[in-house]
Amino acid sequence: MGEPNNIFKNPFVCFASSDWWSSNPYAINHTMREISKFTRVLFINTFSSSISSFNKITKRMFLNKILGKLSSFLRYLRKVQENLYVFTPISLPIRNNTLIFKLNLSFVQFQTKIIMKLLKINQPVFWVANPNAAGFIFKFSHKFIIYVCTDKWNTSIYDQNKCRLNEYDRILTAKSDFIICVSRQIYNYYKKIAPNKAYYMPHAVDYSHFSNAKWGIIEPPIDIKNIPKPIIGFYGSISPQTDADLLYYCAKNRTDWSFVLLGKASSPDLNKLKNMPNVYWIGFKDYSMLPLYGNQFSVCIIFKKLLDEWVNYSSPLKAKEYLSMGKPVVSVSIPEIKEEFSDVVSIAETKEDFLKAIAYELSSDNEGKKEQRRNKVKNETWDRYVKKIADILSDYV
Repeated sequence: MGEPNNIFKNPFVCFASSDWWSSNPYAINHTMREISKFTRVLFINTFSSSISSFNKITKRMFLNKILGKLSSFLRYLRKVQENLYVFTPISLPIRNNTLIFKLNLSFVQFQTKIIMKLLKINQPVFWVANPNAAGFIFKFSHKFIIYVCTDKWNTSIYDQNKCRLNEYDRILTAKSDFIICVSRQIYNYYKKIAPNKAYYMPHAVDYSHFSNAKWGIIEPPIDIKNIPKPIIGFYGSISPQTDADLLYYCAKNRTDWSFVLLGKASSPDLNKLKNMPNVYWIGFKDYSMLPLYGNQFSVCIIFKKLLDEWVNYSSPLKAKEYLSMGKPVVSVSIPEIKEEFSDVVSIAETKEDFLKAIAYELSSDNEGKKEQRRNKVKNETWDRYVKKIADILSDYV
């Protein structure tokens, strides 16, 4: 068994598929925070924007994304904790122009080289969660390349250039030393083409943060305190993958329930919900506040579009966060949730089943079930996740 203190001797350079500053922490943020306890980490924010990817994007969404990226650019390089640095390389926010994309890659490569020298990072482990990094990382001297497949990249709705994504995925699959797969669906795909490299490593959870008993005794925030119970709640990205029709059906048929949504909305498909009297949009909330709001939920829901291949290969982190709070969870039939959590999560195949499942969870919840849900995930913490990474690397260090 590899101990992180002995294994993580080389620094890590993480190419993220998200921006550290623009949202609540993703799994990759938690992972790099944990690894930085043992070695120096450079977290590189995604260096091409998805603002041109959605056909239905509105001017307001476009402006919000531009402002968010500008805010990230202005931070450029920041030390966020001991041994952990976040870097936003400057690039043009246009993804689908080939010439500009190549110029961006060259410029990002140049900036990365300078920052690595500044931080005295040599022979790093590359943690690649942004496939576009395949355009230049092989020009750097490195210890290992760990290709992290948090999604099946060639089904991405965030990049219209599928040919380039397929090529980068092929290169990373062939040239990386390890492939980390967050769902069984992704693992089953990669183990066929790279059987000696692929590892099934589902997301962990910040269990202590979400399960903390203090959330039950703190006064609820004013914007949720007076919403009528029961509250059917969701927090997270409200994107084009979100099934607006499913939520509309539920809210229309159960006007005695309150449906509460927390998060940034990036899909105009959800506009039909904004005039419904029992649907409450209370905006983005900081990660530190999520358990305080979640504690007010009677039932937590995951309502993605099942026909979306990107969703079917996913492993929603929020499922474990909901369970850490001991909350009843109703989800559409995402394969990873169905395979791993059907004993503690109600799985619905149709909108009618989804509505019935919420009613069932409302009527049958009890302290025993709450404890069962917490027990299901309480050992799946980020420190244990990183120890598993150390175990994988131990035979090669």
